[in-house]
Amino acid sequence: HKVLYFKKSGKEEMNVFVNSECVRSFTVCKAGSEPSLTADCMVEVMDQERVDTVYNEPEGENYVVLPESAYQLSQSNMSFASNETWKTGKVTFFPSELKALFANKAEYETLVLPLEISSEEQGTVVNKEKSVVFYKIMSITELELGFTKNTQSLVLDGNVAFVDVQAKLKGTDEVPWDVECNVS
Repeated sequence: HKVLYFKKSGKEEMNVFVNSECVRSFTVCKAGSEPSLTADCMVEVMDQERVDTVYNEPEGENYVVLPESAYQLSQSNMSFASNETWKTGKVTFFPSELKALFANKAEYETLVLPLEISSEEQGTVVNKEKSVVFYKIMSITELELGFTKNTQSLVLDGNVAFVDVQAKLKGTDEVPWDVECNVS
């Protein structure tokens, strides 16, 4: 038989920046006593009713599943060839949509996107302990990049000048991007 599972399963807390692309990758692995067999599976979003039954009621939480307008799943069907032992997928979150949802949610609610592996193929087993990736949207932050006024000297290298400029990022201590700019 063959076994399918997420390489990194469980809950993942996310802090989303409004002005930055938000993409998460996930890996589905194929193993088992006969890993050279082909396999097919689906990676789907759990519906709200299932989240209520599996998480909200037993854990005393109030998770709210994101609407389809807030994300895009790269592929829901995965087919493994005999020589493939893993495949990656990705989910793209839409920060502007998340910002609107976050602003309208109740304080006690947590926005989530739970992905679950399933397979109806005979001989394929999904490891229930590693069958869910559960993205929790913890915050939506709008970042502002500001510069301070000061005098800088230029270092010339051919026709190109290099200068270091101090910048302040308002809204977080994390810097989600490398910043480069051209001045003309």
